[in-house]
Amino acid sequence: MLSERRVIHMTRMEMRRQKEQAELVPFLNVDRKDYLSFHNMIGFIEGTVFYGVLALTMAAGVLTARAEQMNRELLIVLALACLIGYIVFIFFYRSWYFRRSLRDYREARQKISQMKRDWDILAEIYQDEKEATKPTVDLDLLFPGGSLGENE
Repeated sequence: MLSERRVIHMTRMEMRRQKEQAELVPFLNVDRKDYLSFHNMIGFIEGTVFYGVLALTMAAGVLTARAEQMNRELLIVLALACLIGYIVFIFFYRSWYFRRSLRDYREARQKISQMKRDWDILAEIYQDEKEATKPTVDLDLLFPGGSLGENE
């Protein structure tokens, strides 16, 4: 016999699983440290590529505008400015990327914990149903007169 409570709970679990399964797969068997280290490296690579494209675009613009005034000192100043800009940019970008990755990891772990709690609740529902359907023995029918089989 189906319990209404069990059906409602299982339906909610399945709807949540379908909605969040693809999102949570990367978090199931990954340790926090490994996940954050991997994303820290990805943030470094993304930041470097983004800054490289940005710096090359800006350098090309400066070099074409000042092509006739180009000298060694200007190139050195531009190179140092790009290097200092890269260090500052990558520091802030990786910091932001790390915080975002940490937030994503925490949210995913909370969702996984909620799914585990749902399974525990479902187990309790099954246990309650099992206890409710256990046959009970009426001792008065077995031992009329209140005697439990003792010698009278």
